Amino acid sequence: MGGSTKQRARAALAILAMVIVTTQAAAAPGMAKGSPGNVPLHIASESAVYHPETGNVDFTLQFDRRPNFRTVDKYGRKADSFQYYIVGDDTLEYPQIYDAIIRGDEINLRTHLLPIRNSWPSDPDPAAGGWGSIRAIVPYHLRGRVLTLSPPLTAVSDHSTDGIFTYIVGTYRFGSTVDEIVNESVIAS
Repeated sequence: MGGSTKQRARAALAILAMVIVTTQAAAAPGMAKGSPGNVPLHIASESAVYHPETGNVDFTLQFDRRPNFRTVDKYGRKADSFQYYIVGDDTLEYPQIYDAIIRGDEINLRTHLLPIRNSWPSDPDPAAGGWGSIRAIVPYHLRGRVLTLSPPLTAVSDHSTDGIFTYIVGTYRFGSTVDEIVNESVIAS
C-alpha cells in the first residue's frame, strides 16, 4: 500500500464508508420530515490534543447542532452518531489498520461512559457493531453541541509513543455517513 499515512487512511475510510452505506439503509423509516432525526449532524470543529504530563489525549468534537443520541429507528440505529478511527499501522489492511474505534453508537447517556474498542478481531457482542473487544471505558462530557473525552494514549493507540497519530472522525445519521475528517493529533504546548 503506497502513499502517505493520510492518503492510506482516506483510502481505508472510503472502503469503510462503502461498507456502511451498502449494509445499512440510507433513511430512517417512520421519522417525520423536519424532525431532528432528519437534519444531518455535521462536525463544526474537532481536535485531538496529547498532554505528555498526564499521558491523556483530549478529544473535542463540536457539532453544528445539539446531537440526538436518544432516538433510534426500528433497526436500533441512532438518529445521530459519531465514530473515531485511530490509525495504528497504515501498512495493514482494513480493519487491522486501526488500533482503536470510539463509537457514538455505544454512548451511555445515563452513566456518561463510552467504550473504546479494538478494531479486530470482531467481538460477538451485538453492541460491538462488528468491531473488536473493549480495550477501555472512559467518561465523556456532553454540553450542548460539544462532546469531550480524555482517554489515556494507551487506550487509543498501540503504535504512538509520542502522542502523534492519524485519526478519522465521522458523523452519521441512522447509520449513513454525513461528515468524515482525517486529521492528526497535536502535542499540547
